[in-house]
Amino acid sequence: RSGKPHSTLSSSLCVCVVLCVCVLCVVCCVCVCVCVCVCVLCVCVVCVLCVCVCCACCVCVLCVCVVCVCVCVCVCVCVLCCVCVCCVCVLCVCVLCVCCVCVCVVRVVCVCCVCVVCVVCVCVCVVCVCCACPLASDSPKVRVTPAGPLRVRLGEPVALECHATGRPRPSVTWQRHGTQLVTTKTEDTSTLKVAAVSSEDAGVYVCQAQNTEGVAEVKLEVIVEGGQGAANAPKATVSMAEVTAVEGHMVTMQCQATGSPLPVVSWSKLRAPLPWKHTVEGGVLTLTSVGRQDSGQYICNATNTHGYSQAYTQLEVDSPPYTTSLPDQVRLRPGDTLRLQCLAHGSHPITFRWTRVGRAGMPAGAETSKNGQLLIGQVKLNDSGTYKCVATNHVGFSEALAKVTVKA
Repeated sequence: RSGKPHSTLSSSLCVCVVLCVCVLCVVCCVCVCVCVCVCVLCVCVVCVLCVCVCCACCVCVLCVCVVCVCVCVCVCVCVLCCVCVCCVCVLCVCVLCVCCVCVCVVRVVCVCCVCVVCVVCVCVCVVCVCCACPLASDSPKVRVTPAGPLRVRLGEPVALECHATGRPRPSVTWQRHGTQLVTTKTEDTSTLKVAAVSSEDAGVYVCQAQNTEGVAEVKLEVIVEGGQGAANAPKATVSMAEVTAVEGHMVTMQCQATGSPLPVVSWSKLRAPLPWKHTVEGGVLTLTSVGRQDSGQYICNATNTHGYSQAYTQLEVDSPPYTTSLPDQVRLRPGDTLRLQCLAHGSHPITFRWTRVGRAGMPAGAETSKNGQLLIGQVKLNDSGTYKCVATNHVGFSEALAKVTVKA
């Protein structure tokens, strides 16, 4: 009894082991089968997919070919269209440019015409305005410098200036006791100058400006005051206020001066230096061999410690005529016209006279004029010779010769 239970237990264990092994085998087989089925199914699916992919690729290749053909056709069509469009555009641009140029030319012409019309209108308007509205007139206004009353010491110089404005431009004069005085005038100013004031120069001076719009006056009182040494102020006088001389001659001008101390006397020329050939001695100015350029106003100046004084001499130099003939030689043919001109420089008036050297009288038909011209129409062979022009004035005369040759 004690041995039997053990054998039963062993048998049971064996059975259990066998069952477990069987179950495990079954499970393994089932798993293997399932795996195999799954693999087969996957392979089939893959094959199907490959077939589908191949079909799709063929379709795509075919589509791509069709698309390429279509694209080529489209490209050709586009190229043709572009060429046509470009030609049409170029033609349109050319037509448009021609039209623009024509329009611009027309506009420029129109603008020029309008500008010309505007300028003409403006000129007409300006002329009309100027004719209808003349310059406004203005009555004269006067201003005197220095302002009065003016106090001056005896023997001193004084200059009174009067300025006037107005439209039209007024004439300006200085007056004293109703008498017009000699002044120096510029465009709108009149200047009254006194080289050395004396007691007789005291009084009221009137500057008067006058135009078509009226008269304006300003009065200026001059007061002469006597000071120390006033009675000894210098006083210059000349022997002749006007001197006339002949060119090439000698001229003397005398000046005397009084005052204390004894004034110093000098000579000058207005707006020019003294001639280089001159001497001054004892108040006497000597000019040797004067010419026309020496004509003018000469001033004697007397000066001392109390002031100065001036006196004036006007020199006029007359000159004999200097004559030339134009031309001085001339060659002509019979029937030509002879014209000779005699020119002369010198003091006026000058007269001219034509003669024929070595023959009495002038050729027939000869004409002379006051200005020194000789005219002979249709000269002849015997008109040949030497012609002389004599120019004469109150100082002297001079001659000029012209040689005339007439040959066939």
